[in-house]
Amino acid sequence: FRGTDGPNQYGPDRLRPLDNQNWATPANSFGQPQGSYQTNRFQPRPKGDVVKLLGKPVADAIKEKIIVQVEHRKAQEGPLGFATVRVGSDPASEVYQGRLTKAAHSLGFVPREVLLPEDATEEDMIQAIKELGDDPSVAGIMLFMPLPAGLDGDKIAGAIPPEKDVDCLNPVNIGRVMAGKSPWAPCTARAVIALLDHYGYDLAGKNVVVIGRSNVVGRPLTQLLTNRNATVTLCYSKT
Repeated sequence: FRGTDGPNQYGPDRLRPLDNQNWATPANSFGQPQGSYQTNRFQPRPKGDVVKLLGKPVADAIKEKIIVQVEHRKAQEGPLGFATVRVGSDPASEVYQGRLTKAAHSLGFVPREVLLPEDATEEDMIQAIKELGDDPSVAGIMLFMPLPAGLDGDKIAGAIPPEKDVDCLNPVNIGRVMAGKSPWAPCTARAVIALLDHYGYDLAGKNVVVIGRSNVVGRPLTQLLTNRNATVTLCYSKT
């Protein structure tokens, strides 16, 4: 996507397709694809046909087309930065951040890793995020969750500019997702829809069960499925 109001304008209201091509990620609102930014769908699969939903072919298709998008944007606006923000020294998060950095670099982004100490305060985190938000070379910001005990995740996530909020943690973006009006959604929920699209599954009228009601998977996935006219049952620990 390129911003229609000039360089470094990445907001949901200012995005439009680069060309009339089928980009390999979910469409805006993820319920009513508008011919831009969706997976290349196969023909609807016959009823009763069983298939393995392999993720790698989907990821490879998405990567190829994102590389093209990034090159278009870089030609117009210069390098595009992707920043990850992490607190503390959790080994699993460290590995994940490293993988994201490698992936971002392979797609043509300029990765930036921000690591704050375990004893970082809310003010420290908000200030670090604000600096990234004010930097026009940073196109996206991803905050690693969960945060250490004592930090208000909602307050800190609210400091991420909505137009740079990669994982839809800002309450503004959460509201847009739940209203079916967001051009993106948290990554795992988005991946589920991309996988089903790629293999040609029509969700209209289907009964779907989602297990878990987190703000980054269960709840947004329920909304994305509902946007596709599925009937969704959401199950969690009290079900």
